Amino acid sequence: MRFRPASAPAASSAGLRCFRNRPGYGKPPRWSQFKKGKSGNPKGRPKKTPASIAISENPTLEALRAELGRKVKVTENGVTRELTVREIQLRAQSRNAMIGNAQAQRDMYRQARELDEYDAKLAQEAKARRADLYKDHQEWHAAMVTIYQSAAQHGLEPKIVWPHPDDFVFDDGAQRCRIRGPISERDVPLFEWMRAERDALFVRSALWLKRPSKARCMQINIFDCLWICYDVMLPLRWQTCGNAATLLAVIRKISRRELEESTKHYAAKADTLRAQLNLPSPGKAEYKVANTIMKTVAQRLGYRSLAHLEAELGESGIAVEAYCGS
Repeated sequence: MRFRPASAPAASSAGLRCFRNRPGYGKPPRWSQFKKGKSGNPKGRPKKTPASIAISENPTLEALRAELGRKVKVTENGVTRELTVREIQLRAQSRNAMIGNAQAQRDMYRQARELDEYDAKLAQEAKARRADLYKDHQEWHAAMVTIYQSAAQHGLEPKIVWPHPDDFVFDDGAQRCRIRGPISERDVPLFEWMRAERDALFVRSALWLKRPSKARCMQINIFDCLWICYDVMLPLRWQTCGNAATLLAVIRKISRRELEESTKHYAAKADTLRAQLNLPSPGKAEYKVANTIMKTVAQRLGYRSLAHLEAELGESGIAVEAYCGS
């Protein structure tokens, strides 16, 4: 039996409770503690955005993508070229398959089969989209035919003028359709400019035929090629290919001076429409395209390039501007 000294006072229950609840390490004050049944973070953990996840949580994928796209100089048959790491890897795998590596052969066969299936799927989807688009154009054409027929019965102009029913060109075999001409009123100025260019080139073609045979250093009328290129893109009602021979026969009876005035008129009209449409003036890019197209024709006639042909035309006394167009 243990004796308690008489001098030691007895500890009260209130004092012990106060000692236990005294703030200290691991014991925050009661007034700052979380209330029972209430969350300490009511808004919850903030969600991460996909961009932050891709950058912060997938550094390996980013590094792998950069490494596969890295270009390396490779020399093959004495020719040095730059290839990506991905291309080099596929070439190495193909080389191993060709020398008899069974694993490489299996991988290449599997990848080829997956590629064929993927291409077949894309082709099927493209065919379905093309069929849907072709059907939409057929319905559009039927609607325009109805609009024009209804307007003709009442002797009125159709409310919707473009596209004209005759401008729909259908290819049933390929399931394709194109519209030669404006689709809406907004496209009309562009085709007006193309018609003015066509008319100017058409009159220049007649002027070329009026030149003496010695002045025609080329055996073909280049303006026929140019104005036909514009003509086939115009609406059917604006085209002149069907009666071009008749028009040329009529134009030949007109004097050369009147034809030159008509050429200036159509060229000025085309320039005005070009300025209204903010179309860029012919520059180096257009001349490069023209040189590429005309190089074969010029070489057959004994000229090195379009520049050589223009130089010969200038020496022959033929204005290059009037001959090759503005």
